[in-house]
Amino acid sequence: MQWTQLWHAQSFPLWVEGNDATPRMHRVMIGGDRAGAVVVARNDQGAFALVRQRRLAIERDLWEFPRGMSEESDADGIATGLRELLEETGFHGENGISLGQIYPDSGILGGHIEVIACTVPEQKRCEIDGEVDALQWVSLAELRSMIVSGELQDSISLAAFTLWKTRDEA
Repeated sequence: MQWTQLWHAQSFPLWVEGNDATPRMHRVMIGGDRAGAVVVARNDQGAFALVRQRRLAIERDLWEFPRGMSEESDADGIATGLRELLEETGFHGENGISLGQIYPDSGILGGHIEVIACTVPEQKRCEIDGEVDALQWVSLAELRSMIVSGELQDSISLAAFTLWKTRDEA
């Protein structure tokens, strides 16, 4: 299937592509070939790092795992994830591993997200970039409760947790 660019933002790497299929299909490309990363980070007590962030598209504040887009200086998805963890939480992650890739909305978005797991040793918190409103560490039981109650609704975080849990139980 061949895609044709229909629209491109002038000041941001965002464009819409279409094809000649019937019915006509569209996809949104953000950042070109740049991938994203989401980080399932746990501290020495086994608690998970969650950040609270305002998501303008849905006009809601969501609890989610730290995540973001890759930068040219990132060597791979693990580097992206560890950088995002530091920027959003102020903590350095260690022992980063890739759990796999997810496609957040394969019906319209063309990019993928690398799911990274890491540990966060107890240490002094560094300065954060101000992207997030809050940080909390939650136990596995608390995280499960947040999922069941609908307090954690971010699809990327839910998929990342599923990958982590599946690997953890294997």
